[in-house]
Amino acid sequence: MNVTKERKTQQQALLEPWPAPYMIYPEPGEIRKPSTLLLGSGIPEADVEVWSSDETQLHGKGRINKNGRWAFSVSGDLAAGPHVIKARQTFNEVESSWSEHRSFDVDLEAGLDVPAISEPREGESLDQPVIFKGDARQPGGMVDILDLDRDLWIAYAVVDTEGHWVTETPVSFSLGEHRISAIQRVNGKKSDWARMRTFTVSVGEKGKQPR
Repeated sequence: MNVTKERKTQQQALLEPWPAPYMIYPEPGEIRKPSTLLLGSGIPEADVEVWSSDETQLHGKGRINKNGRWAFSVSGDLAAGPHVIKARQTFNEVESSWSEHRSFDVDLEAGLDVPAISEPREGESLDQPVIFKGDARQPGGMVDILDLDRDLWIAYAVVDTEGHWVTETPVSFSLGEHRISAIQRVNGKKSDWARMRTFTVSVGEKGKQPR
């Protein structure tokens, strides 16, 4: 291949769209709450957007982490009823194609109300280790805390009779930014995801290496 033809091929490749990001959550046909979580995978360090299928409403946007995962709660609250969404990512100023449409329903009365995370606060910079606190409208049961960047369960807390919860065991994190959410489980019922909480760990635990 001569130099001119090779250069044209490279330029054409740069103009072609990236593959669409993959949408993991919500799953097709699910019944969710108005502030549900949007989660998926894509090109590390790309920007991702989730829109209504007719492109009239932006439901949320964020940055894909270095492990290729993205997560954010919907902007505002979704109206009750059926919804169809799609996603795209932008990397090196080149937009991807759109993902396949994802259909789900929003029901204000479905399942438990989502728990609220009060600590850590959004955008807070913390030392090690981290304690999680919050409230739930339904007393009893347990709240599970999940690491959205690594798709891992990391802690639990018992919800007391007044609806308060706090993790009994502090959790150690690697230095840097982290994104977590929570769900509540009571008598076999499960809530939707709490609004995503982003915080930064700036100082490691003394005498220990953060995980």
